[in-house]
Amino acid sequence: MLKLLFLHGWTSVPDGVKPTYLKNDGHEIINPALDDDDFDLAVRTAQSEYDQHKPDVIVGSSRGGAIAMNIASGVTPLVLLCPAWKNWGTATTIKPNSVILHSRQDDVIPFVDSEELVANSDLRPETLIDVGGDHRLADAEPLKAMLEACEQFGGSSMSTQGPIAELVSELLAIEERQLDPLLVHRHIFGHFCDATQPYVGSHNGAILSDWIARNYLAFAITAVRRMLDKRRDAHSFIRFLQNVKQHRAMISRQRMRKTFIDALPECAGKVATVKADEMFDYGVGQPGEKNLTRRIIDADIATLEQASEKVTRIANSWIAHDSKLPTVSTLSYGELHATIDTLESIFSRYHALINGRKPLFSPLEAFDCREDFQKLWPPNS
Repeated sequence: MLKLLFLHGWTSVPDGVKPTYLKNDGHEIINPALDDDDFDLAVRTAQSEYDQHKPDVIVGSSRGGAIAMNIASGVTPLVLLCPAWKNWGTATTIKPNSVILHSRQDDVIPFVDSEELVANSDLRPETLIDVGGDHRLADAEPLKAMLEACEQFGGSSMSTQGPIAELVSELLAIEERQLDPLLVHRHIFGHFCDATQPYVGSHNGAILSDWIARNYLAFAITAVRRMLDKRRDAHSFIRFLQNVKQHRAMISRQRMRKTFIDALPECAGKVATVKADEMFDYGVGQPGEKNLTRRIIDADIATLEQASEKVTRIANSWIAHDSKLPTVSTLSYGELHATIDTLESIFSRYHALINGRKPLFSPLEAFDCREDFQKLWPPNS
């Protein structure tokens, strides 16, 4: 059972169709009456309910979505239904662990408003789900989608309480805003290299080729540097690992086993335990450990620093503090990509430890640019 804070829309009332649907599925619903005329009062009411009940998920419908965006809710996930963020409040972005349900046929709040909200927040397009046939989202399909979204974000004991919730949110932001774009750009650059390989030594398209290569190199080196930024206020993977170190006692084999047993009730306890042990062993990188230890985290940090030393030195001296861009001869692509491989490998392990599963990066097959590059550098010519 989840504890859900449901914030209703303008002129709506508590115990409407949507909160009732969630309640009938066995979840505890906090469903306060929100003032229709005084937005600030409505926000204060919602904030008070949030502070008192500490829900697992906040659901906001229309104006209630705007209210959800404008309260201080930490890392608590948001499920927003046709959010009217342009009509009320000052918030213009949402946190990474959010989902928006909206219908393209909505004649009250334009669907493009939600597209803009996703773009403002630098989130993946999949954050916005097109569902239903009107603004109310009160038919069977959108109601089911709402329930599934709540259970997806709030149903895992791996991610909804205390410091672990903060680590989940931090990890998700790093994945979506730093590592995933880096992996996509590297994939596309691979298509570029395949297309231009026959032209090495030729002047055909050399200026454009050099420009693309230099821009990719600058982007990738800067992205690596950003993930390894040690400053206290940095949102980086290195800082994330330092935070994990503070809460390492919570990341244990026992916790992983409990999570798998709870999540796989259809499996025998022994089967779920075996799967949990496999995931935990993968995460810590050393089979047999009962807990994630300081020694393991420090070793991973040292591995990252060693693998990235040349890349970060170039980023700090050339990109961050000089107008020059590094030349290809300064750093080989093999060295750069080996650093990215190390980042991806260690990130994936900690994702497994925190979330109980490996990360789902963007499917690279969706970014096939070979035909585009071959128009500029035709094969067999």
